[in-house]
Amino acid sequence: PEPEEWAAETLCWHVAAHEVGHAIYNLGSVSDVFSSPANESLLEEPRAELTAMFTLKLLFEQGVLTEAQLGRALVHFALDALRYFDKYDSEALRPYIIFMVYSYKTYEKHGFLTIDTASGKLAIDATKTMAVLDTFCDCYLRILNAMDNTDGAALEAILFEEMAPENVFVRHLLHLLQVAKMGDSTEKRPERNCTCHPTWSIPMCGECS
Repeated sequence: PEPEEWAAETLCWHVAAHEVGHAIYNLGSVSDVFSSPANESLLEEPRAELTAMFTLKLLFEQGVLTEAQLGRALVHFALDALRYFDKYDSEALRPYIIFMVYSYKTYEKHGFLTIDTASGKLAIDATKTMAVLDTFCDCYLRILNAMDNTDGAALEAILFEEMAPENVFVRHLLHLLQVAKMGDSTEKRPERNCTCHPTWSIPMCGECS
């Protein structure tokens, strides 16, 4: 497809389903189960992204999307999220960044994304699409189940224990971006060790240290 067709596909298969997810399954319906109001908004955007991924899988299962279209849609979704690496320390974008971290951990886990050892660039294996979507859909259904059970502890465990923590792959991509922008500086960005408090700019909060 031409680039304009890619944009149309992204709007149709990703953005529309994401926004419908906000309208239908908004976490505001269970806002009182969170230990902090901020945690609801931190999880709402990742949950909406998972709605889009769940919808993609349904469309494939119903024959609306071919396997090739499904793989292309996930590739576009993954590449679109690269922009968040460049805005990684943004407080305002933190809900989206949390999902970016989770999704890239999932891509790496299933081999959908790897680092090519020869070029140092990202390599994509679209044959791993369904394994990635299965993981996304499992997480999505667990969130809905926790909402049905008004289980705030389960929702916050998904957010802070499963989604938010960085792994080696994410840190490596952040380093590659730093090198691309600033050269191979000896200055290293601080690792964000604390995932249990909504303070993004401080690597470890006083309570956890």
